[in-house]
Amino acid sequence: MAKPKVAGIPLSPTRLAAVSLILLGLLLPARLLLGALRGTLSSALQQDLFLGALLFKLGLMLLGGAWLVLDRVWGCQRKKEEGRRMKEEEGKSLPSSSFILHPLLLALMLLVSLGLRLYQLDSGLWHDEVITYVNYVSMPLGEIVSTYRDQNQHFLFSILARMAIDTFGAGGWALRLPAVLFGVGSIWALYLFAAQVTGRTEALLSAALLAFSYQHIWFSQNARGYSGLLFWALLASWAFVKAQRRADKRYWLLYSVFCALGVYTHMSMLFMMLGHSASYALDAVRDPNGRQLKRHADFAISLGLTGLFIFQLHALVLPQILYHGNEVSTVPAWKNPLWALYEFAAALRISFSNGLVIAAGLAVFALGAWDLVKRKRAVIDFLLIPCVATAAVVVATGHHLWPRFFFFAFGFMCVVAVRGIFRAVSTTVSLSRIPARTTPLLQVAACLLLIVFSALSIRHAYVPKQDFLGALNFVEGQIAPGDAVATVGLAGFTYEKLYRKNWPAVQTLAQLDAIRANSPRTWLVYTFPPEVRAVYPEIMSSVDRDFQTVRVFPGSVGSGNVFVCRAPSSGEAVVAGWTNR
Repeated sequence: MAKPKVAGIPLSPTRLAAVSLILLGLLLPARLLLGALRGTLSSALQQDLFLGALLFKLGLMLLGGAWLVLDRVWGCQRKKEEGRRMKEEEGKSLPSSSFILHPLLLALMLLVSLGLRLYQLDSGLWHDEVITYVNYVSMPLGEIVSTYRDQNQHFLFSILARMAIDTFGAGGWALRLPAVLFGVGSIWALYLFAAQVTGRTEALLSAALLAFSYQHIWFSQNARGYSGLLFWALLASWAFVKAQRRADKRYWLLYSVFCALGVYTHMSMLFMMLGHSASYALDAVRDPNGRQLKRHADFAISLGLTGLFIFQLHALVLPQILYHGNEVSTVPAWKNPLWALYEFAAALRISFSNGLVIAAGLAVFALGAWDLVKRKRAVIDFLLIPCVATAAVVVATGHHLWPRFFFFAFGFMCVVAVRGIFRAVSTTVSLSRIPARTTPLLQVAACLLLIVFSALSIRHAYVPKQDFLGALNFVEGQIAPGDAVATVGLAGFTYEKLYRKNWPAVQTLAQLDAIRANSPRTWLVYTFPPEVRAVYPEIMSSVDRDFQTVRVFPGSVGSGNVFVCRAPSSGEAVVAGWTNR
């Protein structure tokens, strides 16, 4: 049967798909697209949405044209050469028994990791999770993909969370389920990446260190896109390394897809891409033999294709991103790099019990980093360059410097830590009378000790992130007839939008005084004291002076304790500093 032709050119299935994209972009009415996604359009967003639809149509045509070009430029792979390279790599690998043992251990680790992340998954939501649910996930899918109000929109996570809720019903565990799956997937992705740059044993131990860490479990139970960002960052890094080692365009294509999905999950993926590009450029400059022009062309094409994918995924909301992209900082302390370092150190203190252990850990980490700089510099490039770029851009733009912005680097940190232990053990053996043949066993034992030590902190991951529900139940159990309950700051959003409580959110001292004047006792609930003090200083002064802190509900989020205060009735005296825990 003859293949279909356009202008005399035979159409393969891939070319036919590319032509279909071009025709779809040309013929699809913008209003029909928007109507299918959102139904009726609000006048406030109509212009932005219509422009976004036109950009989406343009993106389809660009993708179709690019695919036609790539079909001719890249062509088919030479299978014989690829097969030879695979055999050469297998010949350099570990004995066959290791290929059986490692997958079994990895599968068992992933199963246990899934259980640890599903445990107590239905606990109360914290502020950012509430924003994610209320502002995005609660909407239909068509509105999710075409709505951008602020940087809390992590598109791919919001889409998957909506699908989970549609499948399993509304609930905190369904909202967090995509984060769990991304978290477990990132353990597997780290193993894939680390096996390419170190060895299979080191890769398995690095994955185990990630799997049994408090921080990773915490983010895997956080209804946000950060565990997804880590997943895509590791997969993209794996594809990047594979594409450089093999003359196979499929890995460059995978790299483009992984990067685009990473950016669709969280914009910080752009910094990871910067790290890859910088690492590639450094290798090209330092390589005394130079690289083939064809290899450079493949990388350039992959970057261009990545840009097209990113454009297409965001086309519908690009006008909204340009309008709503900047976050207004309200708390100066949250922009301070020293504050971010303090919060990061606070998280590490959960895992490490004293300063001596921290110092030893930093020394081992530095040893691993130095060894990788000499042997596998790409790991350090992927760790440092994106982190430095993230910090520089965030500080320069006056954005809040959240420690979570650097979570994408956590997998690379595990690789460096394991390499540091391996190097420290081998150095110790060489400088002592310990038989050299015991080195591999001692290296694995030392890494297992670190993993067990890290696992001791896992219990802290199940502390409520922000105990709004506990505070709500406490207040409702304590209030007497005629008492008034108010909120101040970010706590008001959760109690109004999620729990549907008719508690007034005061913004001025006059509003608070009016509530107090009309009730025998006034209860006030707030969280994030730095935010309240920065935005509502007069109210916070009144709280310090006129209210008693009745109960503090701890949370694992930094500064996220929920405070329940009460202004006493006329017959009661304010007891400074009194707290009933």
